[in-house]
Amino acid sequence: MKTKDLTFIMLLIGSCYVASAQDTVLLSPKWQKVFTEASRAEYLTFEPADFDKKFKRGELYDGLIIFKDSTKQSLPLRILYSGIIDLCDLKKPIRGKDMKIATGYEIAKKDIKYFVFHDLVFAYEIVRKDYAVSFDNKYWSMLLIDGPVRFTKGFYTSSSSAGTMEIGGARLQKGEETIGSDLATMGGFGFKKFGTKTFADHKELADKIAAEQEGYKKKDAAKIIFEYNDWVKQQDPAAYRESLMLKKYINP
Repeated sequence: MKTKDLTFIMLLIGSCYVASAQDTVLLSPKWQKVFTEASRAEYLTFEPADFDKKFKRGELYDGLIIFKDSTKQSLPLRILYSGIIDLCDLKKPIRGKDMKIATGYEIAKKDIKYFVFHDLVFAYEIVRKDYAVSFDNKYWSMLLIDGPVRFTKGFYTSSSSAGTMEIGGARLQKGEETIGSDLATMGGFGFKKFGTKTFADHKELADKIAAEQEGYKKKDAAKIIFEYNDWVKQQDPAAYRESLMLKKYINP
């Protein structure tokens, strides 16, 4: 059978991806839309209770599993929502049903590279030192901003003598360098100095931060990141694409 014919058959039966010569995974239009969304601004300030307002516990939502084992095809399914903590918890499996035949699934997160729940991409696990109980917490994080400057955020439960707390852990990165732990604290008390240095290659943006113009202060961290990432995308599309965590899953 010719390669061309095989590719056509795989697409015809609804395969979620076909590996190309560039090792790009070709997603269906539905998932392509999710993976090409560079920011999910709605969720940037969400706490666990906010997710419970948006999603109903016990309900199923569209999702997609991409496995670490590249020989396994990605799996679309309806994922059960039991709280954002469970979705982030490394030890809690993904539970759901097949979209077509209603087969039940329980998939261990250790076998997953990425997964999508509704329009949220869960990108990778973060290791965070929990000083309350003196051990590392490992949990999955949501990719809320992708690009040259990236923002991921997740939640975990910490138990101590003081009780059980739901804690959010976040990471800001420029390239592979971690530049902060959250949008609200980006740059600490020296945001002007931090911002002008971090975004120095975009002189116009850096000058606005240095001048403390309205709209370019610490409280505007998300807006500043969006503006910077869009600028890189315009100036150097190839570099922008290379910066994306999900570039393998975005059609050329």
